[in-house]
Amino acid sequence: MKKLGYIILVALSITACNPETKSTDATKVKQVNSTASEVPSFFEISVTQNVKWKESSVFSYEGMELRGTEGKIGILSVPWKAGVRNKYMWHFFGNNIPTGQLTVVAVKKGTNEVRKVLLIPDSDKQEWTSGRGGIPASSQNHSDLPAEMVLPSKGLWVLNAYIGGELFGQIVVDVQ
Repeated sequence: MKKLGYIILVALSITACNPETKSTDATKVKQVNSTASEVPSFFEISVTQNVKWKESSVFSYEGMELRGTEGKIGILSVPWKAGVRNKYMWHFFGNNIPTGQLTVVAVKKGTNEVRKVLLIPDSDKQEWTSGRGGIPASSQNHSDLPAEMVLPSKGLWVLNAYIGGELFGQIVVDVQ
C-alpha cells in the first residue's frame, strides 16, 4: 500500500512540473467591485494579452484632443485621477460602427482584476453597460456617447470598449 501511495505521489509531482501542463490561474479573472452581477459573459481576459502597456496616443478631432486610436475610438484626453469621477464623451469612428449598448471592462496593468468603470448618472453605483441606451446612428462615420467614469487606483488601465457584446476598441489611460 505504501508503494502505491509513493508511485501516485511521484506521478503527480512529475505532472505538476511538466512544462506541457497548462495552468489556468493566469487566465482567471479576479472581479473586484461587483457583487451580484458577474463580469459580462463575452469578456475574456485574453484580450489584454496584446495590449501595449503605454498610454494610448492623442489625436485631434474637431478641435478636441482625444486619446485612443485615430479613426476607430477615442475619449477626451484629460488627466485621470484615482477615485475621482469625471464626464467623458466616447467617440466611435468608421463606416461600420456596430449598433448596441456600450459596455466598458477595465483591467489594471499587471493584474487580472476586472473593474466596472461606468457610473449611473446621479449615483455612485458603477455598471458594466451604459444605461444611456445604444450607440446612436453614425453621422459622417462618427458617433458619440456621453459617460461618467471613475477608476479606483493609480497606474495604467486598459478600457475594453464593447458595442453590442463585440470588442470595438481598447484605450490605455494613465491614472494619477
